[in-house]
Amino acid sequence: MEEASLWSETGPMSAVAGAMAQEMVWFLRDRFGSGEALVENGGDLFVHCHSPLRIAIHAGTSPLSDKLALEVPAGEWGICTSSGTLGHSYSAGKADACTVVCADGARADAWATALANQVQEEEDVEKVLEASSRVPEIVSCVILKGGKIGARGRFPLAVL
Repeated sequence: MEEASLWSETGPMSAVAGAMAQEMVWFLRDRFGSGEALVENGGDLFVHCHSPLRIAIHAGTSPLSDKLALEVPAGEWGICTSSGTLGHSYSAGKADACTVVCADGARADAWATALANQVQEEEDVEKVLEASSRVPEIVSCVILKGGKIGARGRFPLAVL
């Protein structure tokens, strides 16, 4: 968590849910031989899957909420979402949803927080996506703000 927060310039608490989800998946896999596992912790997920998944993006009262999904291939992925308009956690931003995928759960969580903090208006979406593309560990990033959708990375979006 500390390392993830240093890279993303957030505090270590920004990585707790993603780190815990990853640890639980690894515990289930190693202790019980679970072939596949998905642990969700307050909008932050870690998956160990053998086949592709569609992960819906929930954005509260946004008109785009639950209408889009990331198509995630088989593998181990941290898929974390931060929001300035949904939930009880403090956010310096106003993104309806900022979803980040990394191979590491703590990093996905910390980067989702860091990038969501930078979104104040719809016009910020492209600038923040550009910033996400300069972070090697970010595999994909999706940002929803008002009526604006922005996505960058290896994983495609699907309409639900």
